[in-house]
Amino acid sequence: MLTVQKRWTRLALVIGLSLAILGCTKGKPEKPSAEAGEIQIQQAIFNLASRYSAITSWAPNDKQPVYSLALWREMAAHGRPIVVTAQLDDVFISDGGKHFARFWNDDWSSSVPSMILTTEISAAQAEKLMGYPVEEYLSSFALIVKVKKITKALMAVNGYAASDEEVWVELENAETFLVSAELIDWEFFPEFTASLSRLFPR
Repeated sequence: MLTVQKRWTRLALVIGLSLAILGCTKGKPEKPSAEAGEIQIQQAIFNLASRYSAITSWAPNDKQPVYSLALWREMAAHGRPIVVTAQLDDVFISDGGKHFARFWNDDWSSSVPSMILTTEISAAQAEKLMGYPVEEYLSSFALIVKVKKITKALMAVNGYAASDEEVWVELENAETFLVSAELIDWEFFPEFTASLSRLFPR
C-alpha cells in the first residue's frame, strides 16, 4: 500500500511540474519570423510615407540608372518626397556651423544604385540621430527626403590585396551617385535587411 502511495505521489509531482512549466511558457510571446518582421517593417514604412504623401516605389524595375539625369527623373522630377532606406554614416558641422547628416543606401537591389545621401539637419536632429544604437550592416533608417541635387562621383578608388604586405590601388569610373536632399522625417529600424524595392515593387 505504501509503495502505491509513493507512486501516486511521484506521478502527481511530475504532472504538477509539467503544468507549472506550461503555465510559465504559455504567456511568453514567440519570436517573430523573418517574414513577420518584414511585414511589420513594410507597414511602418507605409505609415510613415502616408503622412507625407511620399513615394515608396520609385526605383526602376529593370536596371540601375547610369546617368544622374535618369536618376533625377526617378527620384525628384515629380516634385514629391520619396522614401530611401539607408545607413547613417556621419553627422557633422560644416559651412559656417550648419549641421549635416550623411547616409549611404543599403538596398543592394539590381535597380537601386549606390548613393551617398547628404542632408542638412537641425542641431536637435543631429543629437537625435547620434543617440540611436546603430549596429553596422544591421540597423537602417527609412528616410523621407526631398531630393535637391544629384551628381555622380568622378572616380572611385579600389584596393586589392596582392599579398600580406602589398596592396594594389586602382582608379576606376565611379558608380556611386552623390545626392543632396532635404530630410523631412525618418523611422529607425535596429535590424533591417529587406530591400525597399522588394517591399514596394513598382
